[in-house]
Amino acid sequence: MEKRAEILFNSVKRIFDQISLERSEVLSYVFIAEIDGIALNYLSVFDDYPIEMMKTELLNKYKNINK
Repeated sequence: MEKRAEILFNSVKRIFDQISLERSEVLSYVFIAEIDGIALNYLSVFDDYPIEMMKTELLNKYKNINK
C-alpha cells in the first residue's frame, strides 16, 4: 500500500511541478486528499452523491490555479 501511495504521489507531483515547483508538493497532497474524499463519499456514504458536479468543480479549481 505504501509503494502504491508513493507511485501515485510521484505521478501527481510531476504534473503539479509543471504548474508550480514551489507548491507542487502541497498541491499534490491536497489533490490526492480531495480525490480520496470524493471517492469515499461517492462509493460508501451518500446514495445520491453529485459526482458530475464534483468533477466539474475539481477541474475548474485546478484549471484556474495560477490565475
